[in-house]
Amino acid sequence: MSIISFIDSNYVFLRNFGTYSEKFWQERLDWFQEQADKSLIGTIDYKKTGNGTIVCKDGFTATTFTKKELTNLAKETTCPYDIVEVDESSLFLIITKL
Repeated sequence: MSIISFIDSNYVFLRNFGTYSEKFWQERLDWFQEQADKSLIGTIDYKKTGNGTIVCKDGFTATTFTKKELTNLAKETTCPYDIVEVDESSLFLIITKL
């Protein structure tokens, strides 16, 4: 399955390509801790967790992309792009089809 889906003739969207804003770190970490407390995921390994990555002792790892990483990815397409932050929680990369 391609990671690119056409929305209309002017825009493309990278399917499922959103990420968390760095501003949302504590809320995200708290949410993962709540899941761990309910045994829905493994215990969080706080020694390995940080910089946008949550690591559980059972091997599960949740990562994010920084705005800089999204920018680098977008530049590789050579298409015009925009990175939109929503509610200081999510980042979305929008690439304009040439």
